[in-house]
Amino acid sequence: MGETATGSRLSSLGDRTTAILQESVEVHYEGVLAETGEVFDTTHEDNTIFSFEVGKGSVIKAWDIALKTMKVGEVAKITCLPDYAYGVAGSPPNIPPNATLIFEVELLACKPRKGSSVGSASDERARLELTAIACTSSSLLK
Repeated sequence: MGETATGSRLSSLGDRTTAILQESVEVHYEGVLAETGEVFDTTHEDNTIFSFEVGKGSVIKAWDIALKTMKVGEVAKITCLPDYAYGVAGSPPNIPPNATLIFEVELLACKPRKGSSVGSASDERARLELTAIACTSSSLLK
């Protein structure tokens, strides 16, 4: 559905609720090592749901960036360069140092931030859209 800074959209079905304005998200995913194609983690085998708070640093940097752009019901392929994944340390024993990772992630649900209002959500969306425009034109994405 179009290239993004961290991956490509595989589908854009869903209720169009965006994770940008949300804090807690629920996802299904499968992660593979780009170099070997080996699956190192998945929620599909046991049908578990993984939950986390977007933008809090509780997941790898690529996920915090990508999930903010996704909509509920959307599936995205996210390619994570080492600096946006586990870096030089890796995550032994499954992820070697300096590994590029590829995730297929489906955003299942978003839960609104506690205490947010429609006005604050609109303000945040406008701020993030301006930030995205600034980042797109910066030399960091070259």
